[in-house]
Amino acid sequence: MRMGWNKWRCAALAAGLIVMRASFAATPTPTPAVPEERYLGVDIDDAQQLHILSSDHRDIVPKMKKDQVGFQSAAISTDQYTVGWVALYMDQPNEDPVGRELLVFRDGKIVRTFTGNGLPILTWSFEDDGRQIAIFQNAVRGKFGPHYELRDVRTGKRVAKYDENPGRDAPQWVLDVAN
Repeated sequence: MRMGWNKWRCAALAAGLIVMRASFAATPTPTPAVPEERYLGVDIDDAQQLHILSSDHRDIVPKMKKDQVGFQSAAISTDQYTVGWVALYMDQPNEDPVGRELLVFRDGKIVRTFTGNGLPILTWSFEDDGRQIAIFQNAVRGKFGPHYELRDVRTGKRVAKYDENPGRDAPQWVLDVAN
């Protein structure tokens, strides 16, 4: 028995769709191994506004958070895919602002906000080509000891902490952020 033209077309079309659907299902969607956007420079202007220069020469100007009064210690990771900075807030009236948050910017958006143990963030550094961040915190006044944290940028989890004055036996990431 011969198949009619319309039935043959429908059968061929259905077979083609099944093959096409199977090939789409078997082909995984590629995910970029590295972020899309690179950063060439960071600067904090006289008005305390942060500027990030992207590799396509756009001036990215992150907005300040509520009650934030400025930016401090902006830096780019060595692989140029991540930018970090400290957000400044007024702790006490008539005193200098203090760093309360470390923000991490990647692929055009803030991906992490670190506060550590709540003490002011005094210094920080990228570690492991921007995959980790080391933070040094201490009280501006009062009798608190130093606090160091190493954080994973991708997960936000604390990798290590160190709550002593760093000596020669301190981990390298502590020595990096302590100097």
